[in-house]
This record gives sequence, C-alpha cells and structure tokens, in this order.
Amino acid sequence: GFPAWRRNKDYVYSQADLRRGFADWVVPDGATHLTPRILYCHGGGYEWYSPQDVYRPATTRIAKATGMPVLAFDYRLSPEFKYPAQLDDAVQAFEWIARNGPDGPSDASAIFIMGDSAGGGLALALALQLRDSPVHGAVVAGVSVVSPETDLTCSGESYRTRRWVKGGGPECDPVFNGPDPAAASMPAIYRLLGAPNTNGAVPPSKSRLSPLHSELHGLPPTQIHVGNAEVMLSDSVDFAAKAKRAGSPVEVTVWPRMWHTFTQFTEGGGGDDAEPLEEA
Repeated sequence: GFPAWRRNKDYVYSQADLRRGFADWVVPDGATHLTPRILYCHGGGYEWYSPQDVYRPATTRIAKATGMPVLAFDYRLSPEFKYPAQLDDAVQAFEWIARNGPDGPSDASAIFIMGDSAGGGLALALALQLRDSPVHGAVVAGVSVVSPETDLTCSGESYRTRRWVKGGGPECDPVFNGPDPAAASMPAIYRLLGAPNTNGAVPPSKSRLSPLHSELHGLPPTQIHVGNAEVMLSDSVDFAAKAKRAGSPVEVTVWPRMWHTFTQFTEGGGGDDAEPLEEA
C-alpha cells in the first residue's frame, strides 16, 4: 500500500536502506479495530531516519501512553525525492489508515496525526491538505506535534535569540549549536525544494511544507509541544498565534529548558512518568 523506494549510495548505512517504504504498526495491548488510530510522521529534516530506527522507541511509548495503535510510514526522502513526494506519501498513508487497521481492512473510528521536527511540519501540512481536499468518510480528529518545523525560510526570531552560546544559559539550543543555524539549514532545504533559480524549484515560503505561510483556518484541534531552548521555537509559537487568529483551536506548550524533539530523550520527557510525553 506504500511506495517502495531505496536510498542512493551516499545515504546507504545498512541493508535496510536498499529496501525502503515499509510502514510500521505499533499496537498496544487491548487495541482493536474500533480503537482510534494514530498516523505518525517521523522527523529527520526530510532527509534522514525511518520508522524502524530511532523512531520505534518513540512510537512504542506513544502507543503505550495513549492505548492507540500507531502507524509510522516511511515517506520518500530528499535528495532522492523532492517535494511534494513527502506530502503525497502522507496523504496516501492517511487514506490507507482510514480503511485499514492493524488486523486488516476496517474503517477507522477516529484518526489522530502526530509527528516531530520535520515530521511535525509534515503532520500540520497534511492536516491543511486534508482540510482543502478531504478524504471521503475520514476526518482528522486531532493533531499533536513536538518541535514542528513550520517555516522553511528559517526566519523566526528564535534562530537568533536561542542560538547556542557557550555559558549562555538554559535558553541556548544545544542541538543546532552552530554559529548560524538558519544558514546551516538551507542546503538541506534546497535539496528538498530545489535551489533558487533552478528549474522546478519551489520557494521555501511557497511550499506546503512551510505551513506557517499557509492560510490556517479550519484546522482540527491541535496541540504543539516545543522546548524553550531550541532555535525552532518561533516555528511553533508563530504558527499557533497565526492559527488562533484564523479561528483554529491550536494550543502551544513551551517547556522550559527543553531542546529540539526533547520527548525522544529519557532526560527530556521520554522516561517513566514523563509529563511532556504523557500530555502529548
């Protein structure tokens, strides 16, 4: 039900990279075909990772915390596949989970969309795409994302105010810790969208993968979790503010001292009694 693809030789780190496109169900005890389902969009800057590598622990914790089966799909990555392949695959995955559960064909009682980082941006882009082009008989019950990348122009003020400075305190980003994280992000973004002034290139502000630059009315109930010590803080705060002005039920929680995709880490909310992950 999903496109088969493979990584080019520069991105092959294991045999699994030669056979990509496999979605991953994580099913908690007690879940049935009547249980609401979660569609998970993994992160990695649209260039890295898969549902089966660093993301299976995260989706396993989400399935356990929610009691819902989680489907993480292996969307096509850059640079082998440029935009809009990633959004096309997300739409296809939503259409599939709407009609198929862990035990086989069955209509979903409800579907939630989740994701983090680039996957969080993809989850929000998918919600907007489905608003404009609904799937018959299926709606998005809600969206929950962590540290979403919503602005591929990388122009939010937090790219400056949360920049890493040695000894700079608990609001400095320890992950994207180069001297100019916005400039450092642009080569990967151009591999995804095409370099400026090249044939077929899509400007970062015009891509649906920059949902901050879209009209944000009509979103389903949406919660955003973001750290106060990450350069993408503005991606979350600005998106939530614009969505609220448009009348969408979007809430953002800014977690003090936390870094990008902190729920992936035991120290950042992924361990026992982990408040951020449980709330998400």
